[in-house]
Amino acid sequence: MQAERPWIAELGAFLLVVALPLVFTPFSMSPYGDPKLVVLVAATVALWMARLPSDRTLVLAAGSWVVVTAVAAILGVEPTRSLVAPTTGSGGGFVLTLCCGVIVVRGTGVGQPLADRIRRWGLITAFVIGALGLLVRLFPSITTDVLRWKGAGFIGSTMGNQLFAVALLSAGLGAAISVQRPMRDRLIACGTLTFLVASFGERSALVLPLVVAAATLWRGRRPWREAIAVVATILVAIVAWQVIDPLLPDRPKQVGATLAPLTGAATDTARLTAWRSIGAGVLDRPILGWGPGTSQSIYLASGDPEEILDAGRGWSDGHDIFLETAAGTGLLGLAALFVLLIVVGTRTLRCPPDRAWAFGAAVGLGAYALVEPLSLVLTPLLFLYLGIAADRSTERATAGPPWRAPVALRIATGVLLWSALVVSTLVVVASTLERWGRTYGETWALRAALAVQPWRVSASEQLSLQLALDGRDGDEAAAREAEELIATDVSRFPWDVNVRVFASDVDLILRDPAGATRWRRAQVERFPGDRALLDEAANDDAESPPDGT
Repeated sequence: MQAERPWIAELGAFLLVVALPLVFTPFSMSPYGDPKLVVLVAATVALWMARLPSDRTLVLAAGSWVVVTAVAAILGVEPTRSLVAPTTGSGGGFVLTLCCGVIVVRGTGVGQPLADRIRRWGLITAFVIGALGLLVRLFPSITTDVLRWKGAGFIGSTMGNQLFAVALLSAGLGAAISVQRPMRDRLIACGTLTFLVASFGERSALVLPLVVAAATLWRGRRPWREAIAVVATILVAIVAWQVIDPLLPDRPKQVGATLAPLTGAATDTARLTAWRSIGAGVLDRPILGWGPGTSQSIYLASGDPEEILDAGRGWSDGHDIFLETAAGTGLLGLAALFVLLIVVGTRTLRCPPDRAWAFGAAVGLGAYALVEPLSLVLTPLLFLYLGIAADRSTERATAGPPWRAPVALRIATGVLLWSALVVSTLVVVASTLERWGRTYGETWALRAALAVQPWRVSASEQLSLQLALDGRDGDEAAAREAEELIATDVSRFPWDVNVRVFASDVDLILRDPAGATRWRRAQVERFPGDRALLDEAANDDAESPPDGT
């Protein structure tokens, strides 16, 4: 059975597979996150409206996960943060979970024609992102001289991050292996795509292509000669980049320089610190967790100060889908996710050979999700490919009329999705206004951002700092407003990891070192992991001249 509204289903799939990875904007605070959230929700709305056939067991499993996440978000320490998916790089959120739940359910009903188009679209998108990444790698000035774009994240192409780009391109290898072309063309596609993957210079670029290829070849039941040829092509492409990379301008002149990260333990040590700290925090709120997207609060509240000083305080995600789920939604949310993955996973293991590309992509993105952060692009695509690989259309065709969700469930899902679309649009508008206010020092833009998105604490913090500067120049009203505004933020967002730090900065600007010290003590009391960092800042302040110059 096909979708009742096939063109809407096709639109949703196109937005999800093509537009979502490619979209970005230079005008907001999160160029690679803000627009992607809008596109993700719009794609999910389209898939929901298409009325694709659904499976009752999968709907119940996905629905349970979404409901538990909603309850955990509402009862968590930062509900406003937990309900909306973060757009600043990583971390979960109710909106992300809602979209993933709908996507995996609808993915099982896309049908073979649309699944074939998704495969082609995904492959084309991977090549575009890889080509852009290689172009910027070879000609770094192109982003500033041609695109007039100063975002350093463009080295990760339109994904904004090299790790994200590597995972997306590796997932595309499943489609390259399965494309309906002669063997020579498939090998060329695999070699080229792997070369583009390797050009991002991440360790995962040496592993994920082989994981995706192995899963695709196994599930596709390819002849062993073809399997050997594909794996050999991938290995040759990886080695080729290791040879070429040192010969490029501004690179170390030694073969294999890009393999250096394999011998570095700094990132692994920091990740272990994050895992220990966030894992300890899970034990403090084991049932429903702290709320989605609050991992940085957990990390700083539960971690060892000395370890955090070495690892850095910016770990805003558990870098493991199961740990991140447990941190945000507790053991109930983790159990709900396990049930969903068991339901859909057992079906993907029985997927037919013509869906092997989706199986391989899902395995690759799943392997990535075990050691890296959640993503507005990769996490939804993981659930889309799981759904496509778990399609049971053949069984449904012989089982009678398809199951339809109750009207109340359809209405509730629609209300949530349309509400999420409105909220995500407001986030983009507010983020753009905040960017304008920060760039040009315009307080009206920051006030407008808060009017559009009242819970946008980053805009409020920046407004407080600008008002404090005016107060330091003699504007007493601005000084009072700055202190009141930041104090209100502390009371409204008590588990925000930065708000007390900004409050301390406001008092320092207003020449109130005693007030700044009180805020720092309050920060350490709430987040003990920040102690060493704030002690260093206090020492720096003590060594500065009395006038702060």
